[in-house]
Amino acid sequence: FKEELDSEPNLQDPNVRTIYLNQPAANRQFGFCANTICTSKYTFLTFLPLNLLHQFGRFANSYYLVVSILSCFKILWDSPVGNVAPLVFVLSVTAVKEAIEDYARHQSDKRENRRMTEVLRKGDYYSLAWSDIVVGDIIRVHRNCPVPADVIVISSSEPNGRCYIDTKDLDGETNAKLREAIAQTKDVRVDSPLDAQALVGHLQVSQPVITLDNGTKSPQINLYKLDGTLTLPPAGRVSVSVLNLILRGSIVRNTNMLLGFVVYTGRDTKIMLNS
Repeated sequence: FKEELDSEPNLQDPNVRTIYLNQPAANRQFGFCANTICTSKYTFLTFLPLNLLHQFGRFANSYYLVVSILSCFKILWDSPVGNVAPLVFVLSVTAVKEAIEDYARHQSDKRENRRMTEVLRKGDYYSLAWSDIVVGDIIRVHRNCPVPADVIVISSSEPNGRCYIDTKDLDGETNAKLREAIAQTKDVRVDSPLDAQALVGHLQVSQPVITLDNGTKSPQINLYKLDGTLTLPPAGRVSVSVLNLILRGSIVRNTNMLLGFVVYTGRDTKIMLNS
């Protein structure tokens, strides 16, 4: 059993996500995405071509474009101005409306990515932006603060490592939900960075890849399912379930502090995959 425990995890299985705890260099090989979100549709350079492409994807706009072109070449007896002017007006109003909405999304993304949380780095907790969090980090979240990524609960300030979260912004449910720390790590002190720094191991999470209707492949995105195994020498292998998982955007309630091990970031978080 000792030899099996110390062996390296299988990194070739596409249906298994492997994450090393407190080993950022080891996690870089997997190319995990950054913990930034982008809900906007356009950039400054892509706005005009993409917006026009979307607008002319509508049958009415395409129809009036063809009519306007034909009238300009005298193929139709209609006045070119009478056809072009209304089309330009509709396209302009729609473009301005979408530009304002997309600017608001850009600003919202910036605020979200610049939020601060405590991250364990080099033996101590530092206040870093959400965008600086990477998979494998250990973070410390305080009462009434949002969780910046999908995390596995290591320990909390409550007895037996229990904690409570509010998921109203995720699923509309207002009742506090119970989450539990992994039994082998529940005694890690939330106020001791050295305790957390001493944790070393790896997590393997089953994430079956499904084929979507358009033929592309995507990880299974069930919000309420998690099947994983955490290997923590010398404690051994521990099962990890959704009871240990806190999703990005959840709010910590009735718990002073909790420690979490980051497993999904940015666009890979379950809430972003479901949006």
